[in-house]
Amino acid sequence: MTKKQDNAAIGWLGIVILSPFLGSLAYFFFGINRIQRKASDLRETRVTAAFAKAPIKIELPLKITSIMQELLILGYKITHQEFIPHTQITPLLNGDNAYPEMLKAIHNSQQSVAFSTYIFSKDAAGLAFLQALSAAQNRGVQVRVLIDDMGNRQNIDRNLKKKGIKTARFLPTSIFKNMSFLNLRNHRKILLVDGQTGFIGGINIRQDNLLKNTPPKATQDIHFKITGPIINQINHVFEEDWWFASNKKISLPKWNAASKKPRTNIYTRVISDGPDIDINKLQWIVLGAINQAKKNIKIITPYFLPNDIICNALQAAALRGVLVEVLIPQKNNIFYMSWAMQANFHKLVAHGLKIYKTQPPFDHSKIFLVDNIWSLIGSPNWDERSFRLNFEISLECLSQSFNAKLQKIFQQKKANAHLVSTAELAKLSPLIKLRNNFTKLFSPYL
Repeated sequence: MTKKQDNAAIGWLGIVILSPFLGSLAYFFFGINRIQRKASDLRETRVTAAFAKAPIKIELPLKITSIMQELLILGYKITHQEFIPHTQITPLLNGDNAYPEMLKAIHNSQQSVAFSTYIFSKDAAGLAFLQALSAAQNRGVQVRVLIDDMGNRQNIDRNLKKKGIKTARFLPTSIFKNMSFLNLRNHRKILLVDGQTGFIGGINIRQDNLLKNTPPKATQDIHFKITGPIINQINHVFEEDWWFASNKKISLPKWNAASKKPRTNIYTRVISDGPDIDINKLQWIVLGAINQAKKNIKIITPYFLPNDIICNALQAAALRGVLVEVLIPQKNNIFYMSWAMQANFHKLVAHGLKIYKTQPPFDHSKIFLVDNIWSLIGSPNWDERSFRLNFEISLECLSQSFNAKLQKIFQQKKANAHLVSTAELAKLSPLIKLRNNFTKLFSPYL
């Protein structure tokens, strides 16, 4: 199993008892974490002189350290990385704003393009990126594209290879090979250009993210354009992923120290997490932020199905007077996720959480804000898949002004949202409650 968890162990035990043969077979394919050994073997050689540079030592402003001191200490001990100053971050709403900026960066590339995505569809949006990447390759730019195997069912990597672009599939699986890796996906979305510009967030590459075209499965989302020395930490994540997927070591262009640093007050740190390590870095950071909160917690996520530890922390925060608000889609793109999520609503709302359902189109955005100063952006959802099974990338941000920008986006999404009440939850029929609770039993793997 990945990331020690009692619930998962009990669940597998129950399956094996109910059906010894089928249960044992399922555990063999899906329950054993074979990836951990492979990753550990690679990591022994990864921590070389190239990756073992001393972290930048900085002093955060007293105004920040006095508010978030405990979380800063916790984060450093878990990530072993310093907060980096002079980061410029631009929020990009939906593919309508994100894709043009990403394509522009690729078109202007001179040395290197490193691109990692979960879903890369072979539709109009995907073909636009294919054309831009191919043009960069033809100009002599070193282009690398890493695609998760599960998100690459349309095999666009074949088109990329025909253009001479270096590609790698993350944990390829088939009926006959590596079925035990089926649940372990690379959910990161990273674009790095020339060591100077980066993009991370939740947006995949597909036509559904272009709302101007009113696609049938329209999807709201948010991505972030990033510049500054923090690019080096994002580089490191891609370099490790590429090594993991291709067994080939690369070195991406680093942030040019001679470059003019962005004039911003945003301090940032990358959190890279996945099932290849025992310690759940993302969960520890999230718990630390919740427990540190004194004023407010704001969450936007498409899938809100945290484990009992995080649920209890959120309830405790609400009970001690922290305003805890969660935005989720009214209509989810995965129907059974809605069922499982509803199973938690009554206890969460009863303990003071305010859960809002946002109007269509489906919102795939991921934002986590605490006390008007700390923000977490990136690829993870608030579910067990992101916290235990997926490879994810997040960016911790310390800045009141940047937090205020994200709060404005939060309030805009909340404006027409429906507040879930205990009264409406009490009206759910016994059959609906049974359905929801039954679906929740499978939450570690939804």
